[in-house]
Amino acid sequence: MESPASSLDSIDLTDHELWRHGFPHDVFTLLRSQAPVWLHPDTPGTVPLHGGFWVVSRHDDVQSVSRDHEQFRSLEGPSLVHPPETAGLTILTMDPPQHTRFRKLISAGFTPRMITALEERVRTWAAAIVDRALERGECNFVHDVAYQLPMHMIADIVGVPESDRDWLFERADTVLQSTDPQSYLTPEERAAIHVEIYNYGKDLAAEKRRVPAEGGR
Repeated sequence: MESPASSLDSIDLTDHELWRHGFPHDVFTLLRSQAPVWLHPDTPGTVPLHGGFWVVSRHDDVQSVSRDHEQFRSLEGPSLVHPPETAGLTILTMDPPQHTRFRKLISAGFTPRMITALEERVRTWAAAIVDRALERGECNFVHDVAYQLPMHMIADIVGVPESDRDWLFERADTVLQSTDPQSYLTPEERAAIHVEIYNYGKDLAAEKRRVPAEGGR
């Protein structure tokens, strides 16, 4: 189901109903054709953002903005609502030279040999996750299967012990769900979970520096 978009005045990207049936392609088609660089007006949804925001909708322009760290910064990250406690702390919220240093460190781990090893891990986890669902006789496919596979692969790459994963996955899932406008979490509770996850990552990194090891278990 496409959302109706007849004019720029009718567009409110902060309206959650606009996204309920999928990505509103017609809205962005209109933006690309009439206002590829558009200042979103103040609406009820922009109140938490303290005002409107710029929307860049053409591919070439998005690439140009993303690559020009002298004119544009990544400190707030890719989302409209950004917890200040995470600003500049993840690779998504870094600019060069810090971003360049971390990207090189990460890229060095994705050699052909590592990719081959990861492919085997994907197969192993996929079989194990499906087997667990079959043993239970029923499952929530999104939470018990689709969510589990990429999370375990990320945890393998980062080196999260399997004993910590149930807790960590639950925390991460709660943070993701908290972006829903009907979320039961207060901003303070959401920020506290962000801090929990950050502190866990900091402690894990310290342990990896103390006892370097290849692999995630």
